Amino acid sequence: MLNKITGYPTTLIIDKHGKVRKIHTGFMGPATGKYYDAFTSEFEHFLQMLLKE
Repeated sequence: MLNKITGYPTTLIIDKHGKVRKIHTGFMGPATGKYYDAFTSEFEHFLQMLLKE
């Protein structure tokens, strides 16, 4: 999956077994408005799911 890094910043989410579970490329800060809200909501939900595994 690491050959799919096409830009910066790039965030890799790796589970407790060492498997890359998600790659996010690009900036999604507060200035992006509704996109930031959607991203943070999805990101937090995904992390909570991983923590429960």
